[in-house]
Amino acid sequence: IENLSLEEKKEKVFDKFRDFCTNYSGIATKILDNDMEQINKFIEENEVDLSDPEMIRKKVKQIQEYLKTPRIKKLRHDKIKHEIAVRDHFPVFEKRFPFLLKRIVNGHDLNFLDDILAGLNSVRNGKSTLEEIEVNLGNKLFKDFKLEK
Repeated sequence: IENLSLEEKKEKVFDKFRDFCTNYSGIATKILDNDMEQINKFIEENEVDLSDPEMIRKKVKQIQEYLKTPRIKKLRHDKIKHEIAVRDHFPVFEKRFPFLLKRIVNGHDLNFLDDILAGLNSVRNGKSTLEEIEVNLGNKLFKDFKLEK
């Protein structure tokens, strides 16, 4: 796959998606209808790789959008019910990234996440090692901490 052009990769993706829609029409319909409970169930049952930085970014955006829905907005006055409703809606993400989900739900700054995901991307693309990324992130956090004092 790495030797394929972007157009060839896109065509492969479309072929796979067509196959998916044919073989899993029920799930495909749920995805197209944006039925998050069914999507999360599918992800959990099929162990979709949530360590992909782009997948994490997309999921964070999904959660942030979900927080804007009227039903969830109404629960903001009760922090526990609010958090439980979001956790129940994104059980796979909550299981993998409980700290991150809590930060998203509580509206905390997520700037650090961009650095972490960029680092993961760099490791996945073979441009850096995990150790290099850990050191760089540690140094950045240390500098940020020193600047705050």
